[in-house]
Amino acid sequence: MSKCTTNCSTSFAEELEHNFKEDTKPTKHTFCPKLWEEFFIVEDGAVFPCCERPQEVGNLYHNTLTEICNSETYQQMRRDSLNGKLKCYKNCRLLKKDKIKPDFNKKPKADYGKMKKLRMLFSEKCNLNCVMCHQNSNAKQVLSMDVMKKNIDLRPFESIDSQGGESLFIKEANQFFDHATSQGKKINLITNCTLVNDIWAEKIARHSEFVHISLNASTKETHEAINRGSNWERVLENIQKIKKQKELLGTDLNIIGHMTLLLRNLDELPDFIKNYEKFGFDTINFGYTRSVQFYMKGNPLKRKALAKKVQAAIAELKHPENVDALRLELLGLV
Repeated sequence: MSKCTTNCSTSFAEELEHNFKEDTKPTKHTFCPKLWEEFFIVEDGAVFPCCERPQEVGNLYHNTLTEICNSETYQQMRRDSLNGKLKCYKNCRLLKKDKIKPDFNKKPKADYGKMKKLRMLFSEKCNLNCVMCHQNSNAKQVLSMDVMKKNIDLRPFESIDSQGGESLFIKEANQFFDHATSQGKKINLITNCTLVNDIWAEKIARHSEFVHISLNASTKETHEAINRGSNWERVLENIQKIKKQKELLGTDLNIIGHMTLLLRNLDELPDFIKNYEKFGFDTINFGYTRSVQFYMKGNPLKRKALAKKVQAAIAELKHPENVDALRLELLGLV
């Protein structure tokens, strides 16, 4: 960082802004608001700022989440973010970078009471074995419920996400759902939707802001080939169970359909977009594997042809705003 030339009464925010402008181009920054708002905890207790796992900032088995909030590692990441030096920013797939404006009033030390989002990966245990998943579906390691109760103060969080593996397949994740909701918290599920029964459909509709469901295709054959061990009809039936409870309870639950793009399901992307309401979803979003990213770069004619179909499918929708196209934009499809 260059030496500050302002007088000694310069505020911390002003000094950062001055140095930021000197050390980087005006149109560039690495400001990430997640560093002041979020935690992502995984099955061995490791804590990260987000699910991209850029750098471990602490461990729940060694410290409380309140203490981890201002660990030296976490504070250094915030300094780097403010100074335009956050290494993970360049390749981040989570941030809508064109919407971010650096906030130089932020300080390296954050207020735990103002943290907003908590995401929990309880274990890699899963009842399916999806072809693109790097997780160990037979994993034994699971976050301890006793440690979670002792070391996580849930009071600040506006949003809590539960995932695995398959969260409904993990006893501790189900216990944590009840623990959080007993404190008046909303807890959202990321699920393959194979284990949703009437009881869970009611719980989700009552206690979740969203449920994120992996379908990964627009046809039975492709879905079951990718989500190995799943059943197309059962998943669609379970989505309808949740939808029915949502309507009965009159809640604002967002039923999100998620499609991870692979080379084998790319051609089904336009139909997935066209039929998302038929499947029972309120909104949809996407992910993609590295192979798809490289394929799109190396096959511009294929990308252009697919982009034309995707854009036409979105244009035909009654509510195109229900399509979260961030990942499609990154692939050059919209």
